[in-house]
Amino acid sequence: MRMSVKPKGKIGIIFLIAAIVVGIIVTYSTGFAHSRSAVRIGYIGNNGWDNWSGRYDRLDGKMRRVLHFDPGEEITVETTTSSGTLSIEIQDTTGNIIFSKSNMETALHNVTVNGKVVITITADDHSGSFKIE
Repeated sequence: MRMSVKPKGKIGIIFLIAAIVVGIIVTYSTGFAHSRSAVRIGYIGNNGWDNWSGRYDRLDGKMRRVLHFDPGEEITVETTTSSGTLSIEIQDTTGNIIFSKSNMETALHNVTVNGKVVITITADDHSGSFKIE
């Protein structure tokens, strides 16, 4: 007995794959998910709609997240460094870099944003913390 796949079944599979891909894109673009290619040891973090923080023994690699703010809102970028290096970059929705600091020490910075932003954190064997709100 031969079994064959009916075209209706193929269309259903294609639709399911397309729905999954669209779901992933929506999840990342709205900020519900984030991307990360970093080693995190002793990491304790908070990922909110309009805030992101992490405290850790070691962070090495890159993390990216979308945060949502009101237009013209002033946010704070707070970092502590015990060892290693930490860089933070904030881009607006058009890809313009509105904040960029490398080799950040313990500091507090105020940044005015105009709505949704993409934040990229790059760490090289960093020990400390970051807080964006």
